[in-house]
Amino acid sequence: MVSQIDTFRTRDNTTRLLAILLCALLLSACLVRAAYNNADWLLVWELDSSFDLTRQQKQFIKERVREHLRWHRETELAKTIAFLRLVQESVSDGLTNAKLQDAVATFASLRNTLATRLAPDSAAFFAQVSDAQLEYLQKSFVKSNKDWERRAKMSPTERRADRTERVLDIITDWIGPLSDAQEQKLTPAIEAIPDVQDIWLMHTKERQRQFVELVRSARDDRATAAREFVAWIKAESAPPELNAHRTAIYTTGVGNRRALYRNATSALQSQTPGLD
Repeated sequence: MVSQIDTFRTRDNTTRLLAILLCALLLSACLVRAAYNNADWLLVWELDSSFDLTRQQKQFIKERVREHLRWHRETELAKTIAFLRLVQESVSDGLTNAKLQDAVATFASLRNTLATRLAPDSAAFFAQVSDAQLEYLQKSFVKSNKDWERRAKMSPTERRADRTERVLDIITDWIGPLSDAQEQKLTPAIEAIPDVQDIWLMHTKERQRQFVELVRSARDDRATAAREFVAWIKAESAPPELNAHRTAIYTTGVGNRRALYRNATSALQSQTPGLD
């Protein structure tokens, strides 16, 4: 549910980072229980794929995650559940732009509180990262970007078709399976959404570069690195072109939810005499 409100994103697997992963786990309606039961293992698994962790680093992360989860249960969980319920109700009733902005602001507040809590331990972990692990992280970023770089080399026609397919997948995630007629209705609107793939890839690479420098800086000054970690999380917002693109996807998908429902109902009524 949170991914529908906060990201409006095309799928990617690039920034496997400490706070972002915890935010995703702790603030996802369908994963709250799984997060609390398995967060230490999941986080170690994700970070290991990016840093090739040592045994000591894995143990450090597990211990600190357990402590942070206890804190979250006591101070943040009730607020998180209330937020998720409000978002669910808003989407069901019809999410207006005002409600959307309120949801984004609330999520940002929850995320920033979590980032501030995680910052000292994040900096402590970053200070343990070796040169070889930093190189491993950079290679993992290069690997995760390859699919998007491949898409960037497509012809305009191929990119439009690929983008349309991915956006239809996102909309299906939001509102459920679409009929052929519904896909045909949405396709022209999706094709009209500007192609921002090059901007997105540039933004992603810049965020990755910033993160690498943040990890490196923790060796010299953990306190400063902790502050910069929070600033990096807070500065997660995308360029205006990407925000406009995400809003367009939302408007096309969720914004057409009621219209799609009416079309489906009308079709059913026409085939079922006496159905009101």
